[in-house]
Amino acid sequence: MSLDVFQPTISHVASVVVNTDLPQGTSCSIEVYIGPALGTKTTTSNKVSFTTPAANTNSSPIACTVPMPTTPGQYGEYIALYDASGNTLITWTNVNQALIFTGTIVVTWG
Repeated sequence: MSLDVFQPTISHVASVVVNTDLPQGTSCSIEVYIGPALGTKTTTSNKVSFTTPAANTNSSPIACTVPMPTTPGQYGEYIALYDASGNTLITWTNVNQALIFTGTIVVTWG
């Protein structure tokens, strides 16, 4: 797991590639969200619809635009996969951690 550092309120695009055992042509949606815990969404890409490729094949990258939270702090990054009815198929937890930071970071390499 890594730590991604962002400024508050600025939107960033998460490029998500999905590989499932679902049949080709299955209607699904994916959502990337940031929050303090699984299921608690501070900000979200909202659901982005796509159709699955052949089973066990990588999808084309799916662009999910997520605005960063307004409050500085450390948040979890989560990805949820939904079926056509909106039922959660799976949620990937703690994909990374997002640090929303309003200061300056100076790195000195030795």
